[in-house]
Amino acid sequence: MIAALFTFGALAFFHLHASTQDAPKDATGVHEIKMTAKKFVFEPSSIRVKKGEQVRLIVTATDRDHGIAIDEFHINQRLRAGQPTIIEFTPTKAGKFPFNCSVVCGGDHGSMNGAVVVEE
Repeated sequence: MIAALFTFGALAFFHLHASTQDAPKDATGVHEIKMTAKKFVFEPSSIRVKKGEQVRLIVTATDRDHGIAIDEFHINQRLRAGQPTIIEFTPTKAGKFPFNCSVVCGGDHGSMNGAVVVEE
């Protein structure tokens, strides 16, 4: 039983980790990443992209309205519950840049955050 839980957990981790790094580029070469926002968490909470590549986030709030703010890229977008929101940007410098929920969504709103990791 413990081995099965460990295996499931490891598979889930590697799936989420791989989805942010190895996401396919569309026909135009855009790095597309699907995300969800729900009760105090973004999934995935860390995304990896390359400096200079066009990035398309498709973010869906699954439980109620949320927001996503990525100050470094001048992004502050409301996320309507159940409606995918497309956000595009091209990072121009490497580093780790935080993002957070920008719509007050409850008691643990302040813990709803993550990071965009931009690699050279």
